[in-house]
Amino acid sequence: MTHLERIRRSRFLSVRALALKAKVKPNTIADIEKGKTTLPRPETMQKIADALGVNVDELADAALFRVA
Repeated sequence: MTHLERIRRSRFLSVRALALKAKVKPNTIADIEKGKTTLPRPETMQKIADALGVNVDELADAALFRVA
């Protein structure tokens, strides 16, 4: 599980709900969580961070690491 997924789940959001809130495609969220997208665009990360209420730096760091 990625840190992004942990943050998303802690806010009781589905991938789809987060995508709607961040105004990105659900596949974007899913691909980041699965590690398929390793370097998302900065503006995408900002949208996701804003939707989750976290600092983009925290989210950017989280996108680089998977938690077992």
